[in-house]
Amino acid sequence: MGVSFRRDVIGKRNKITVGKNSFVKKAKIFIRGNNNHLIIGNHCRIGDGCVFRFVGNDLNIVIGDNCTTNECNEFNAHSANIEIGKDAMISNHIVIRTYDDHPIYSIETGCQLNSAKSVIIGDHVWLAPKCTIMKGVSVGGGSIIASGAIVTHDVAQNVIVAGIPAKEVKTGIYWKSTNKLDSK
Repeated sequence: MGVSFRRDVIGKRNKITVGKNSFVKKAKIFIRGNNNHLIIGNHCRIGDGCVFRFVGNDLNIVIGDNCTTNECNEFNAHSANIEIGKDAMISNHIVIRTYDDHPIYSIETGCQLNSAKSVIIGDHVWLAPKCTIMKGVSVGGGSIIASGAIVTHDVAQNVIVAGIPAKEVKTGIYWKSTNKLDSK
């Protein structure tokens, strides 16, 4: 299948690995650092205009096997990793970020208060359009993040969360893809 990346890379020993039978359409990769690795699993479809951004060293963005993404999603790894499990369905205009845009410091101690934290998305998670997953969040397998939700805390398995900030609205759920392209 086709793989198409636009690259803007400053650094050394950065790597892109795309698994068997995966398709990547006009994705962008932005790297500022060394030893970073984008890993896209087998049988994945990465939609038009997705952006993979690395700022720092020794970072990983991992997309598990059989994942699909629509267009214009942002995967932002800044000093922490992003890991997406198998069979995730990622709609469009999703933002996943491991950091805040600017550091915030304590006046008393001078210490940074908002350090970067990794994001982990479990297997078979559905991210609906325009949701945002913030730093340090872990999303349990089988869950659904509703359209427009902003997730700032961990999400249990097999639940639906919605709102700003996202809150659990339904438990004990499972979902199946009805996308005809996924039924092959």
